Amino acid sequence: MCDIPFIVWVSEDYKMKDKIFFSKLKNYIDRPYTTQFLIYSVSDLSKLRYKEFNPVYSIFLDKFVNEDRYVYNIIYDDIPHLTKNNKSTYIKNVKLRNNANMSHDKQCIN
Repeated sequence: MCDIPFIVWVSEDYKMKDKIFFSKLKNYIDRPYTTQFLIYSVSDLSKLRYKEFNPVYSIFLDKFVNEDRYVYNIIYDDIPHLTKNNKSTYIKNVKLRNNANMSHDKQCIN
């Protein structure tokens, strides 16, 4: 439903500079990931380190910690697989839930 392919390509020269790092990548192929933390993975791949860098958010490290992924404030793994038969009902329910949340937010602001 909301999966985005994540493709990484690096040159052979770059791979040779850190053979251990790149040899581990095949172990991480099917990790669930959210683009919310993409900056950490790109930084890690680029060998950038800074004060706010947190290795648990890099999909390329053993320290990676899987976080819940959300779509419309719903945990992604809780969303049922959509079929032609249930898609319109599911979308309608999400819209109703979001409208209810928006109404509640407006009441809190007023």
